[in-house]
Amino acid sequence: MYDFKIRTDLALFTLLNTKQFSFESLNGRKKSVNQELFQRAAMYIPIIELENKIYYRARIINPDDGEDTGIIRENGIPVTGYDDLHSGVAPVSAIDKNGRVNRIGEQVLYLAEDLKTSCKEQKATENDYISVAECPIQNKIKVMDFTVMVSDGLDNLFSNETVEFFSGNYSVDIRVFYMSIKKYLSSPDYTVQSYAIPLDFLDIIKKRKDISGIRYNSSYTHKYNIALWDENRNSKCTNSKVIKEEQ
Repeated sequence: MYDFKIRTDLALFTLLNTKQFSFESLNGRKKSVNQELFQRAAMYIPIIELENKIYYRARIINPDDGEDTGIIRENGIPVTGYDDLHSGVAPVSAIDKNGRVNRIGEQVLYLAEDLKTSCKEQKATENDYISVAECPIQNKIKVMDFTVMVSDGLDNLFSNETVEFFSGNYSVDIRVFYMSIKKYLSSPDYTVQSYAIPLDFLDIIKKRKDISGIRYNSSYTHKYNIALWDENRNSKCTNSKVIKEEQ
């Protein structure tokens, strides 16, 4: 699975810790040792600055939405996407369930690095129409990066001192920890119960003042997605177009 040496006992104990953290998140009675591990790990995950470019924000067009949201139809088929006001982050009142990175009522702007990835992440059904807007990122936005693969040099992602610190103090391998969180974030089904791991972990990450969100891989295209939760969630999404989903 890995192209560098990892002690089996550390790897297994790391996975056990993530499962325990998930169980405690779902059932309460959180143990201080697990909370400490995840809080400490949140300080070592790599941070990158987003490239200044256009990203994409997609929404499945609601059949009930009309011209007041920018949707114009011809013979019942939408020919325009959502306007600027309705292309960005959803209003608090519409966020009635947990998302991949957000909790109920929490505004997060989800973007993708290309149009195809943005559409695939909507999990649209056949014949759905999708409104895809452009969202330029121009200011220096930093995010926590969960897109590093083993082939990209995961063995060099953490210093020897960091690897030894987590091994000696928590009996875990920080690289396995990273891959475990990365796997959950890339899961196509984030509604399963085990997704409590990244949601609770993200609650810890969101307390950091030096980042605006996270970057993670899409399970559909293997390109990357971005989720922004601070003031950058108000980045303007414009120039929407209509895409028809085809299975």
